[in-house]
Amino acid sequence: MGVVDVHLDPLDFIYRFWGSAHVEVLKQELTGRSVTEMRPESEARSVFQQYAETYEACRPMLFENIISAGPHLLPMEEVSLRLPFSLDGERITQILAFSDIRRDFKRLKESFLGRPRR
Repeated sequence: MGVVDVHLDPLDFIYRFWGSAHVEVLKQELTGRSVTEMRPESEARSVFQQYAETYEACRPMLFENIISAGPHLLPMEEVSLRLPFSLDGERITQILAFSDIRRDFKRLKESFLGRPRR
């Protein structure tokens, strides 16, 4: 899970909350930082674009992604649901994101911890 605050002029998305699973999987802490600071840079561009699309649409958006995760930057299938919220009823002020990599989580875990012993 993650929550970004929407900043305007210029448009930016700052993580209010960067979930602990993100820290575990992506090995970076982005609470209080811009989406543009995410690494690798290609992921930052993709995520920024998804938040921008959600902001412009003013409605929930679902995205399917291939992300690079783990120490070996394994390609992982991810589904991300992005839900816009408004504090004033006028404009989108936050976007909540839920990302699911469970289909590839076993491969990711093996990448971090090595192959399971038999």
